[in-house]
Amino acid sequence: MNVIHELPFFLPKALKCQSSVVTVGIFDGVHLGHQKIIIDVVESALMSDAESVVMTFDPHPEEVILSKSPPFLLPLSERISLIESMGVSLMIISDFTTQISGISAEEFVRDILVDRLRMKKICVGYDYGFGKDRAGGIELLKELGQVYGFETEVVPPVKIDNEIVSSTNIRCCIAQGKIAQANNMLGRKHTIKVSVVHGDKRGRILGYPTANCLCKEDILLPCIGVYAVWVWIDNIQYNGMANIGYCPTFRGEELRLEVHLLDFEGDLYEKELFITFIDRIRDERVFDGTEELLEQLKEDERISRRMLV
Repeated sequence: MNVIHELPFFLPKALKCQSSVVTVGIFDGVHLGHQKIIIDVVESALMSDAESVVMTFDPHPEEVILSKSPPFLLPLSERISLIESMGVSLMIISDFTTQISGISAEEFVRDILVDRLRMKKICVGYDYGFGKDRAGGIELLKELGQVYGFETEVVPPVKIDNEIVSSTNIRCCIAQGKIAQANNMLGRKHTIKVSVVHGDKRGRILGYPTANCLCKEDILLPCIGVYAVWVWIDNIQYNGMANIGYCPTFRGEELRLEVHLLDFEGDLYEKELFITFIDRIRDERVFDGTEELLEQLKEDERISRRMLV
């Protein structure tokens, strides 16, 4: 897959073909709904001997317009990898600026999608909006298609248990600790990348040494609680249990992510880990002392091992 980082008005003539099938969006999470749209783009492009193009923006438009964006399900680098794995031939990552935010819907279609990308078809979700103030929608796309000679395909929503799969709904599930539900919507397990830093080393004294994990602030963490997890170190998978919280038994004041690896011995300091959340075990709670905490950790381990079989 060819990846271009460029402002849309300065896109080079990068296409191998004389036409393209395009989709445009943030694609945070690259969830089942996104996957359906992207697969349609790839299949349509193959059938018409066109370039399959995914266009996205960085930073998130809300960060520029509202000075605040929702926490990401996936960093941009992992979105690129997942989209590439689906067979897309060209991904355009456009800087999102105040200038770009002021482009009207018709200007965006005419000057960028048609003139720069030679678009013959666009695939979008059922609730697609674009252009300044998201004033453009599906009906406008269809009208402009008649003027500029492209087809608009509207991809219906993907539903699981009558719930629409969307980045917003997945964020809500993760924020509420509904990990299994979020994983179903993603079509894979929610995974984050972290670095191991020095902590208080209390877990080692209890016989449950933990890696104190540092993750990027803009990546979404599940809500406070204890979780059954997989931990990937140098592409090797280990079972584990993670705690997200404030360590109230020891009067902690900072939110922490700590992970204990089952059946593992070794030094993890300064290593990069990938933590895959499988399911939530329980809430964080205050214990009367280390003995009560230790008994609960043993029970958490038993539950984790059952969940991770």
